[in-house]
Amino acid sequence: MAPREGKNRMHKNYPVTLAGCGMAPGLASAVAAGEDAARAQAGAIRGILARGQIRLGSLEWDTSAGRILLQLTSGKDQSLALRLPHATGIRVARAENAEVRPSNLGANAVTLVLRKGQPATVEVSR
Repeated sequence: MAPREGKNRMHKNYPVTLAGCGMAPGLASAVAAGEDAARAQAGAIRGILARGQIRLGSLEWDTSAGRILLQLTSGKDQSLALRLPHATGIRVARAENAEVRPSNLGANAVTLVLRKGQPATVEVSR
């Protein structure tokens, strides 16, 4: 089943979602090769350009370890939500060139504040 696009829709089967880049249920779901790839215990995608002027250098996840590493660059100053649909909470272990704020989407989400042209690295865990 292909994910349905629409503003602010999130899909529970994907390991991570990003909202605010004009693509929902998020980058991982938008580029994953169907349901099997999205359910992978570990994986990575690289070199994706998304709507909202977001360049995803890489997204690496390991669901058994509860770890996600994002490397992204924004073409404009903006905020976006990072959400872990399967987690009860989210902990930012490391953030370089990104401000991390609480999110109103729940305990399993944070808001990332990105600056134009500054590559950001964010590592999160459950």
